Parts: sequence; C-alpha cells; structure tokens
Amino acid sequence: MNELILDLLGPFPLFFAPLFIWVALHFFVWFLYWQPIAMELGVSFWDRSASRRVLFRGIRGGSEALRSKVKTCRLAFMASHVGFFAFVFFMMGFEGFAYLFTLFLAAVVLSKPYDVEGGRA
Repeated sequence: MNELILDLLGPFPLFFAPLFIWVALHFFVWFLYWQPIAMELGVSFWDRSASRRVLFRGIRGGSEALRSKVKTCRLAFMASHVGFFAFVFFMMGFEGFAYLFTLFLAAVVLSKPYDVEGGRA
C-alpha cells in the first residue's frame, strides 16, 4: 500500500518536503530575530521596506546592543537564504539558481541602510 501511495505522489514529496521545512525555519528565524528588532526600531513587524533595508544593508546609527542584534539577525537570514539557494540549485539547476540569485542580488544592491536615531553614526 505504501508503494502505491509513493507511486501516486511521484516527485512531489522530494520537492515540497524540503520547501516546507525551509519555510518553517524561515518563519522561526523571522519571529525569533526580526520581531525584537522591529519593536526596538518602532516599525511594523510586516514592514517589508524596513526589513529589507535592515537585513540586506544593516543599520546606520543606533546602540551597540542594537547593532549586535542586527548582526545576529542578518547572519541567521543569510543562513536561511543559503539553504534556499542550495535547494533551488538542486531542484532547478544552475540556470534557475543564476536567475533567482540575480534578482536577489539586485534587491541587495538597490537597498540602502536603515537610519536609526541616536547612538554612534
């Protein structure tokens, strides 16, 4: 019976299981690291512009404690993105990886650091 189910599913578990695990880990990192930083910066948790600027380029100004939190958050998200791009490379090959990495790189290059009031500049 189990072989019949696996035959009916085909390659879907191979694709969706790692994707589901990656999304779950990404949300865990999102709530664990980004939420306290967003509260400290006074921005909405769902503010995509602020999160993109903080995650891709960091912050300008702010206290050393905030800088340390942002550095940890950026490293956690970097690890999450590396896992995603490894999955893309495995499933889609070099062409899919190159295409998505180009779009990701454009978002990184076009973003600017988030300016924080107070602290050292």
